[in-house]
Amino acid sequence: MKVIICDDDPKELENYSAMLKYLAAQHDVALQVITYESATPLIFDSQDAKFSADLIFMDMYMPNIKGNEAASRLREYGYTNDIVFLTSSKEFFRDAFDVEALHYVVKGETTEAEFERIFLRALKSRSEKNKKYAIYYGGGETRNIPLNSIRYYEIYRKICTVYYDKDNSFSFPQMSLEKLENELSEHGFFRTHKSYLVALTVIEKLTYDEITLRGGTKLPMSRKKYAELKDILAQQK
Repeated sequence: MKVIICDDDPKELENYSAMLKYLAAQHDVALQVITYESATPLIFDSQDAKFSADLIFMDMYMPNIKGNEAASRLREYGYTNDIVFLTSSKEFFRDAFDVEALHYVVKGETTEAEFERIFLRALKSRSEKNKKYAIYYGGGETRNIPLNSIRYYEIYRKICTVYYDKDNSFSFPQMSLEKLENELSEHGFFRTHKSYLVALTVIEKLTYDEITLRGGTKLPMSRKKYAELKDILAQQK
């Protein structure tokens, strides 16, 4: 999950970054936080075709341009994901609706529990927007599995097994891993080994001959693929 925090107070940036990283760890969410001390460079960066963010926390009171005006500009430039306002007053409540904001955080008033609920609501919203499904049939059963819940695929003795969520799996007659790779590479999957296709978002550690997934699962890593995967992961940071 890529989150941007825009606030002209460095202490607030540090505070909310720490809170988000803590919540991400508590809920097993891979998180990237990017901070801006002014909305002007954020608006500039948003015009880049490569710009992306799942959630933006926007301070309402900033020099040069207020948060609601900055949010409106972001919408104009095509940003469609969630915005949460950071404010010391509730007077801008209606402005939040004008830019279809997800919620707002009142500094000094919003409790940690309330902040967590806002974070989880944003997480759910992101999941619903990104949800696509893979459908597999085997053993007289059909599984309709959200792509963003799949951790990895394994081919063993002509059987393909998909591992998803924390501890679910489903096996079905072997289909070509090469075919799976072609279908799923654009959705963030990488073939780390001749028998494994892994979601990039769950990779926690990488060595020449092994990868470790979030949760501790270890899988073999092809040395021929090591450099390519390392570059891909570096670009996502």
